[in-house]
Amino acid sequence: MTNKQVAEQIGALARQLDRMEKRLEEVDQRLTAQLGEVIQELKGHNERLANVERVVSRLEIDVNIVKHATVPEAVRPVSIRRSIQKPPTGP
Repeated sequence: MTNKQVAEQIGALARQLDRMEKRLEEVDQRLTAQLGEVIQELKGHNERLANVERVVSRLEIDVNIVKHATVPEAVRPVSIRRSIQKPPTGP
């Protein structure tokens, strides 16, 4: 192999490397953008989950208040009487 052929191969490999680097940069930019979108979506899910947790906590407090209330059984709404009498089912 002559020096000229070696130089041509090195040049071809250098161009191929440049194309690969450019492609890698494009992929990196796309993945970075997608990751940003996923992070924003997760933040939204976390906020909604925190809201649900707060509501559930308030409901648990309300249920405990109702369960321990001194309101006569006959005055309690039927749905509350049933929920107090029956333990929760399912997971």
